[in-house]
Amino acid sequence: MAADIWAAGVGRLFMLRVYALLIVMRGVITIGTMQSITKRLGTPMRETSTDGVSRDQVRFARRVGRAIARLADKTPTNSNCYPQALTAWWLLHRKGIPTTFYYGAKFDKNRSGLETHVWLRCGPLIVTGGGVHLHYKPMTWFADESVESRGPSPS
Repeated sequence: MAADIWAAGVGRLFMLRVYALLIVMRGVITIGTMQSITKRLGTPMRETSTDGVSRDQVRFARRVGRAIARLADKTPTNSNCYPQALTAWWLLHRKGIPTTFYYGAKFDKNRSGLETHVWLRCGPLIVTGGGVHLHYKPMTWFADESVESRGPSPS
């Protein structure tokens, strides 16, 4: 099973980077404050366009999301939605690809408390946290749009 992850045509170095970043981002969440994390994510309460990304950018974002989905449950840390979204944000941000980072919440089954969820969108694609994000109401979001003119699309 583990050998299958590393040989899936995605690239061993890329998979290793994603694996390490999931662990690092859990550390960032544990050590950092919400304010120190969110101030880097982009412009608060703004969203990037759902059609403002190229096919190559969406293809790279899909690659990132798939790698994270395959590796998240294999890390020695809790790589739930938050480190997954931060990992995806970091990888896309470094390539100059615009994203919107969402923090959402919903009432628990007893309606006595809140459950939270984090997800990342790139253009029309929910990169991480997809599917279940529809059950959560976005409470705040951050547009990483300053990177839109940063250079060529990833290959």
